[in-house]
Amino acid sequence: MFETHWCDQCNVPVLSGICGNCGKKLNSRMPDNLRPVFREELELLEKTTGEDLKEFSDFSLWANRRTYYWMGKPLFVVNGGNLLTNPTISWKRKNRESVDQPFSIEVFRKANSGPVRSLTEEAKQFIEETYRKYREDVDLTTVAFSGGKDSTVILDLAGKALKKDSYKVIFIDTKFELPDTYEYVNEMAKQYEILKSEPKREPIDLWREMLPPSRTIRWCCYALKTGPYEMLVKKVSGKNNTRMLTFEGIRSEESFKRAKYPRIDFESKIHSQISVRPIFEWSSIEVWTYILQNRLSYNKAYEYGFERVGCLYCPFGSKRDDHMVSVLYNDSLAPFLSVLRDFAAKAFIDDIDDYLKNMQWKKRRGGKRSEEEQNLRSSATEEEISYLASKFISYSDLEMFLKPIGNLTVILSSESERIYQIDGAKFGTAIVVVQKEEEGTAVRLQKSNVNISKINKLLFYQLNKILECVCCGYCESICPVNAISVSGKTYRIDSSKCLSCGKCIDSVSYGCLSKLSKAIGGKSCEYKPASDFRFKK
Repeated sequence: MFETHWCDQCNVPVLSGICGNCGKKLNSRMPDNLRPVFREELELLEKTTGEDLKEFSDFSLWANRRTYYWMGKPLFVVNGGNLLTNPTISWKRKNRESVDQPFSIEVFRKANSGPVRSLTEEAKQFIEETYRKYREDVDLTTVAFSGGKDSTVILDLAGKALKKDSYKVIFIDTKFELPDTYEYVNEMAKQYEILKSEPKREPIDLWREMLPPSRTIRWCCYALKTGPYEMLVKKVSGKNNTRMLTFEGIRSEESFKRAKYPRIDFESKIHSQISVRPIFEWSSIEVWTYILQNRLSYNKAYEYGFERVGCLYCPFGSKRDDHMVSVLYNDSLAPFLSVLRDFAAKAFIDDIDDYLKNMQWKKRRGGKRSEEEQNLRSSATEEEISYLASKFISYSDLEMFLKPIGNLTVILSSESERIYQIDGAKFGTAIVVVQKEEEGTAVRLQKSNVNISKINKLLFYQLNKILECVCCGYCESICPVNAISVSGKTYRIDSSKCLSCGKCIDSVSYGCLSKLSKAIGGKSCEYKPASDFRFKK
């Protein structure tokens, strides 16, 4: 929102063209996504690059991605570095004059007091007005707290703008966060009542059973974040379809995709949620200036040089992120690297180290490299579509998973064969024949008197779920009537509650996140919200 400059006289970055400390008019333009550099980051760079950086202390340097500034001018650039390789430093200035004015945090605060006051008042007013406008339309108001710097600012702003009993603070615990994040969240829990959502299963187990996530196959977001969050909200509100007003710290600067988001979003990933972004237009340095101006605590991971904090080992993480995680949190990272190495070995990757260094696993688009066989084969004639499942499926399990498709009637039953009639508004009346065979279970869908494309998709998706489900818990969060329950490795559908609405079937491509992750020629995760509710703008 403000342009960043450097005051040579005060030796501080300033969020305007005039220094609030000395009154000087400033012309030295600086990048807006500057961040402070702490001594911990300098020590890490010393350790990994071999360079001597002992002369610098907290806030002596400010960084814009890989470029480090000293006294408002580029000093050095950090090059390279990945999971297995250390970075190097290229110096822009070797001869450095002495500092007449060392950095002072109090001078910095005074220099930026005006802009921070303006940012604060605008954000507070926005929060207050938005809350007043929508509070009667929602069941629950929340503040999303991730343990990152942006959500720290949102939490503080919400506390200034709203009564604390008017909202809930929610931390989505993926069980896969940075160790420093957990320390910070526990620290903040002494000041705030923080509600936590948790996934049904441990991330490392899902990595083993579903294959590692990727930038295209983002099953982790659904199984570890969205699903558990939806379940927590249902529990807190006591409603299946909770309408929420959520204040979150998303900023446009974070990515090209996020730059296109609106400040108030009625079409967010959580379908019945109004997502409100009070600091959407703030730059990184504005966030940091607010934190320092208000003397807020923050996640220690930032002191090591992380620009953003999130999951320990994210498909969207950079090589620099991978390097810092490997150096700082190697014990936590080791089990996941083991899964990746095992996956690469079974996929006959020639150079596994190169595969990891260059983040090739993050580009995976399906199960093409997986050693696992496809559990479902299909064929078609003019009369029917046939599926052969490689595993034996009991009639009781099959009937449980057929129920969400439509009303189910058994019209013939024997030990080796069972014939079902399925009635659904989307496709009409379908006849499905199930037979036990030596190779597995044969399922035949007759084509007559039915919308074959619709029923076939539903049947294909549910067969995938039967064969591939690892009980990640995502389907449970989707069901609008709580008919699905997941506990341990048990997946149950209560037929007395099931409405056959189909939401649990077509929420993602292939009907199952595990199948999507392993599919040959896999598709991108395609989110289809569980609720039909829409807010009026």
